[in-house]
Amino acid sequence: MKTQQEKPKVDNHFLIVAAEVDFVDRVYPTEKACFSEIWRRIRPNKRCQFCGSARLKLKFGNRIGNCGRCGKKFRLTAGTIFRKMRMARPYLVAIRLCERGIPCSARLLSRVCNIAYASALHIFNMIWGAVLKAMRNDGVLVSSFEFNAAICKRSLETPAQKHPVNEQEHAQEVNSESAVNLEEEFAARISVFKPELNLVTESIASADDAASTPVAPCPERQIYGLLSSEPRSIDDLVALSRLEAKVVIATVSILELTDLATLVSGNRVVLSADRLRAQQPQVDSQTQAHVGQFVWFIKKFFHGVSRRYIQIYLAAYWCFIDRIRWAKGAVFEQCCKTAGVDLKTFVSPLNLQFCFA
Repeated sequence: MKTQQEKPKVDNHFLIVAAEVDFVDRVYPTEKACFSEIWRRIRPNKRCQFCGSARLKLKFGNRIGNCGRCGKKFRLTAGTIFRKMRMARPYLVAIRLCERGIPCSARLLSRVCNIAYASALHIFNMIWGAVLKAMRNDGVLVSSFEFNAAICKRSLETPAQKHPVNEQEHAQEVNSESAVNLEEEFAARISVFKPELNLVTESIASADDAASTPVAPCPERQIYGLLSSEPRSIDDLVALSRLEAKVVIATVSILELTDLATLVSGNRVVLSADRLRAQQPQVDSQTQAHVGQFVWFIKKFFHGVSRRYIQIYLAAYWCFIDRIRWAKGAVFEQCCKTAGVDLKTFVSPLNLQFCFA
């Protein structure tokens, strides 16, 4: 018995992206036309870096020109996200998609533009990095712990043999203005292991001679006060606390047993993820709802992100949903006056800038 053959499913999102690519190909059919469009956008704000003159002319190819006043050469794409680019067409396609509010992953851009995945990812990161420069004063601070549901990819900052969420322990900033009082909970946790710690410190004090450094009355509180989200080695704790190495090691063990601290790679100590989360301010219901929409957005189009670059994807989310701020031509203008971000050293802070309107 013959069965009716099923028709292949059509990806509507892919067709929308492909239509925008066809539009760019019709308007800018050659690479020279793409460079001309970039020069037309950069030209109004471009000045000579030596004399400040606006009399600039392109004479030495598509990227190098000279100043009509001092005669020195300048580079067309210097100081913009287009520096060191090899092909202009993928950049115009990516900017077109951002301005139209059409989400597109680097994998999809590599397919429609016939470029490498790494190149497509670099293009999007540079564009979203330029958008990130514009959200310094427009967003609210939200703890990165609120976005744990979207973090599922590893990066160079992820601890070995740990889930990507554990990268929170390596965050570079801690909210120093937190109003959360942890003294009572700290005392309750330490009191459980206080007898064992006293035995250790007393044995160390009796084993040392009289000229040795005296043991602090509360070494666990002293060591805990030196910890933060930045990993510290045992030697650093010994130098800062001026305690015996044996006392520091014993105190760190007690703090680890009480989940107040965590040992990371390189025998370094940081505050535990629970401590960092407790220091972050609570968000309101409206912000929590937008966080849920962002998580859905990331899983739908990007299948998850890493903790290190989540701030860049928050900028991408703002670019796609805020059609008033990022209307036609706004993304291109921002890219022409911004150099983007240095992806090699970029690490998302503990408190993230989040724009949702």
